Amino acid sequence: MKVVLGKMYKDRISGFTGVAIARTEYLFGCVRVMVEPTKLKKDGDFLPDGWFDEERLVAIKGKTIKHKPTVDPAGPGKVAPSRDARSY
Repeated sequence: MKVVLGKMYKDRISGFTGVAIARTEYLFGCVRVMVEPTKLKKDGDFLPDGWFDEERLVAIKGKTIKHKPTVDPAGPGKVAPSRDARSY
């Protein structure tokens, strides 16, 4: 099963639930998905998100968060960041 970003998932092992917000596919086949919880801590602070193997996740029925692309999307710019030796 390929995870759909914006859908709710539950980890089969830990029970961790949340929305899939990122999917990373590695050179040798490992696919990891970042799941962000939808609940907050009791003090109102954010719970940490988690990375899980795609095969561990089960879809949960419910709303899917839709993303409408913008003209100037967020993320990396056209030029990759580089380290200048003088910045050390």
